[in-house]
Amino acid sequence: MAQPITGPWSVEKTGPATRYVIIAGDYRVATTLGDCDAVDQANAALISAAPELLEALKNIVNFWRHNDPKNFASDAATDAIAAIAKAEGKC
Repeated sequence: MAQPITGPWSVEKTGPATRYVIIAGDYRVATTLGDCDAVDQANAALISAAPELLEALKNIVNFWRHNDPKNFASDAATDAIAAIAKAEGKC
């Protein structure tokens, strides 16, 4: 799998009430296809936070792995590792 575009990603609104566009530099990562309402805005915000969320989750798992074996063996760590794998296209 190819590497994703690194962050930061930002959200721009195109036109008056048309679409939200998630941007990484000069690259369009995603565009919402709904009614440009609060749900679309929330979805765009979540998508644009993806690179930072992934990096933060990797840091937490790495910390648990090396400093907190009890938490590394928890269901939360298992879920976090699965989410990282999903984000990286490894599942």
